[in-house]
Amino acid sequence: MIHRSDRFRAFRARQLLTLFLALTVLFLALVMTPFGARADTPNPSSGSSGYETFVFHLPGPYTATTTPIKFKPPWPYRALSVSVYARAVSGTSDVASQAVDVKQGTTSLLAAPVQIINSDTVYDATMAAAPNIPDEGTVSVILNTSGTNPSVDDVTVTIGVKRQ
Repeated sequence: MIHRSDRFRAFRARQLLTLFLALTVLFLALVMTPFGARADTPNPSSGSSGYETFVFHLPGPYTATTTPIKFKPPWPYRALSVSVYARAVSGTSDVASQAVDVKQGTTSLLAAPVQIINSDTVYDATMAAAPNIPDEGTVSVILNTSGTNPSVDDVTVTIGVKRQ
């Protein structure tokens, strides 16, 4: 025969186990909840569909205005960001002597060309009001150089887009 005290102890043990499991679930829910501040610019998750990045590396020195890159994307896109990096910049001028522009046809996707002033620096472009790239539209990356002995070496242009 089981005494009442044994049944009470078994009942009490089940209550404590249930309480422990409930507190554990509550603790894990609190720990797993993101409480961080939100970024000013929403970043899509890596699993979001339609986001792509085009990265173009232009090795070697460029000493004259040229269009080293032209391509036709297979789908319509909206350009979200453009950044430019140059390993080395040299030359003298009264005005900015090196700049990069990204155009769709004859229309710039940027509010203004990205001025490359210092070596080993990443520059972010300000996008135009409607930086859309139509299906099979020709996109050009243009390196503008001017001044005395201008040279831009090892340029990398990164274009972030979203498929429309």
